[in-house]
Amino acid sequence: MNYAIVTFTGYVATNPELRTTTTGKTVASFRVATTERRFDRPSGKYIEGATTFYTVTCWAWVAERAVKCLKTGDGVIVSGRLAEKSYTRRDGSGVTTYLEVEVDAIGPDLFKTDVEVQRRPRPDEAASADAAPAESTEVPAPAVARDPWARPLGQREEPAA
Repeated sequence: MNYAIVTFTGYVATNPELRTTTTGKTVASFRVATTERRFDRPSGKYIEGATTFYTVTCWAWVAERAVKCLKTGDGVIVSGRLAEKSYTRRDGSGVTTYLEVEVDAIGPDLFKTDVEVQRRPRPDEAASADAAPAESTEVPAPAVARDPWARPLGQREEPAA
């Protein structure tokens, strides 16, 4: 099946909600709003266009992090697979269609949000962090010996004649 891959920026419109599927997988869903802005030369001002709302779905540990880290109003960058979905309203009055993005990557938009990054250790790092570090008697080689393109500090390259 072919997917439409999209990347867009916007603001979190609803707080992420975490739930567990019947098979035990964790999933988080929330809405992200994005509004087109364009510069109108005659007036010299930006004009806002229509706002589009996307339902964003994250799985597994990304879902848990989204619930922990994101809240309404946060600026985000979303990349994932776009799908148009629909459902029949509970009262039977018609069908509602919506856009859903299954996340491949999501993060804060640094143009819109201030963040402090906390690196998530990889599983192999977490296991080795519990063990005492090994004592090394080796003296590291200078950078020049390791890198054939490096020059010792203070040496300048002479211009070609």
